[in-house]
Amino acid sequence: MLTNARSVLNKLDEIHSTRLRFKPSLMVITESWLHESVDDNSLGLTSYRILRRDRNSLGGGILILYSDIIKIEECLCQSFDIQDCKTQILTFFVHQRNLMVVAIYHPYWGSSVHHASVIDHIIDIVSH
Repeated sequence: MLTNARSVLNKLDEIHSTRLRFKPSLMVITESWLHESVDDNSLGLTSYRILRRDRNSLGGGILILYSDIIKIEECLCQSFDIQDCKTQILTFFVHQRNLMVVAIYHPYWGSSVHHASVIDHIIDIVSH
């Protein structure tokens, strides 16, 4: 499942009902709006393991929820060092499917000086 939450904390009821109804083994959520003071346990999603990339400012963030039935390994190749660029990337491997997932939060609309750098970085990550 993929969704753009615009604040996970305001959407926990929807996330819980989606979890119960569809039983997704993997949920990728952009614009989580989480920050370091929000503990994983406070999300109440104890049936899932969690990967996060918080932005620690208003907006942004990536939240990955996955069940125990799949094995995931986070790829540490997602460092993103473009000055003044607010793009976030969280990359991981799903071993059973031999699948690489690149979750991206890129907050820019229209023309941006960062688009080419972001695309180049994504290509570098996938090539790695």
